Amino acid sequence: MLTRNCEIKIRLTSKELGKLNRNVSATTMNREQYIRSLINGFSPKEAPPADYYKLICDVRKVGSNINQLLKVANSSGLLDVPKIRSTLESIRKTEQMLWDTFAPEKV
Repeated sequence: MLTRNCEIKIRLTSKELGKLNRNVSATTMNREQYIRSLINGFSPKEAPPADYYKLICDVRKVGSNINQLLKVANSSGLLDVPKIRSTLESIRKTEQMLWDTFAPEKV
């Protein structure tokens, strides 16, 4: 466990403080975490939209439904399995893109 016992004091103009506060409020971090992430070379991402996690859940449900259809299609031979597999892969890529875009970076 890191022990952070070194403290610094910094003076900012009201304009600089306002900008810092706006940048911090756009993320899920507090000011200390935000500044430490900048020091460590990370670019904090903005917090995801409010319905982001619901969107991820919905994408997963669709993927799960397609996966179940694939199992039936594979056993009965009624559907175009390669096309459904490509659609499922597209959904997985969409989910990964959402995570890559909005997932907070670990500090």
